[in-house]
Amino acid sequence: IRVARAQANDSLMRHLQRVEFAQGSERIAQARALLDSLDYEAGKDYETDQFSRDEKYAFIIAQYAVAGCLQDEGDFLESSKLCMRFLPALSASGDSLRVFDALQLQGVNYMRMGAYEDALQVILQSDSIASALRDSSLMGASLSNLGSLYLSMRKAQEAATYYERSVEITRATSAPHDHRALARRLSNLAEAYNVAGDGQKALEAAKESLSYEQAEGREGRL
Repeated sequence: IRVARAQANDSLMRHLQRVEFAQGSERIAQARALLDSLDYEAGKDYETDQFSRDEKYAFIIAQYAVAGCLQDEGDFLESSKLCMRFLPALSASGDSLRVFDALQLQGVNYMRMGAYEDALQVILQSDSIASALRDSSLMGASLSNLGSLYLSMRKAQEAATYYERSVEITRATSAPHDHRALARRLSNLAEAYNVAGDGQKALEAAKESLSYEQAEGREGRL
């Protein structure tokens, strides 16, 4: 890492803060700057005893942040490569919530690249974490990603089943005035119904999604 050892953690955290609070193209630019600030080709140097535990963890989280930005940019291959580098160390850290998020991230990468079997294995790993934590919001997210995976595979009936379960959980756990996730998952469910040829259910789910979008003050259309 191209920063002084004593300042490595603070430097990385400052970069991360800029990345996490930036938006759109600015976020991508900040992520690229962060990527350039790291010795990206140096492999696993950060795992040596040269770095403190906090410095090592900061480096892992920096890679996680950049992987997310690369995915937002549509660079699924580079995002996937970065995930493969930091996931073992992140898993060893015991940070289950961050591991869940990283597995979901990698699952989407594989899905977008058409590596469906790899995507399934990774998303199922994240689902097992959600179940172990008994976290309903995480379960809803993993079920939704499974729905997206099966829809990508043109298996609309299976996709609808997972989306239905995700919507059910999300409906029960959404905050009273925050239905963004529910609106998004209902929209996904409507798409699955439509692909499956069930126009009536598709219309009903789309209308409900639209009602939540409008309640949140965002424009939407059928």
